Amino acid sequence: MCADRTGEGAEATAAGIRVQGGSAESAVCDAANAADVAALATSAKQKFPAARYRGHNAGTEHPQDHPRLHRGGSRPRHHPQYQGTVWFFQNFGRIMVDQQGGSLIACSSVRAVTIEPGLAVYGSTKAAIGLLVKGFASEVGRFGVRVNAIAPSIVETTLTAPQAAA
Repeated sequence: MCADRTGEGAEATAAGIRVQGGSAESAVCDAANAADVAALATSAKQKFPAARYRGHNAGTEHPQDHPRLHRGGSRPRHHPQYQGTVWFFQNFGRIMVDQQGGSLIACSSVRAVTIEPGLAVYGSTKAAIGLLVKGFASEVGRFGVRVNAIAPSIVETTLTAPQAAA
């Protein structure tokens, strides 16, 4: 199940998997919205009751230095990266604890340990995911649930294009 804030984005990802011979469905989910994440977990459990692996890779890539972080009282733009992962772990973790097994996979980044100007906020959210993974694993491991993170290097995407241009 491929989820995205837009139906078009989710379907494009699912279609790419199907073109390669895989099976995929699409769903709309905004990782910055707790209700959306909960609904996605409910839908995924209904459609794939025996699924043992769940991955989460929500986020944004906007260069932003610390002095501008809370300008105007707005919420940081990197909210889905950390808070979305928390909600993902809570909702999908409950499913896996109930089924006595599974694997939750979050997406960190090389930016959790290697940083450059403009990416301190992004890097800090990715570093926080590393500790979240360890903490959550210590809580659900006794139920047969594994919790891990991958930390890819820099990958050129539509989200990284503004950073590359700068």
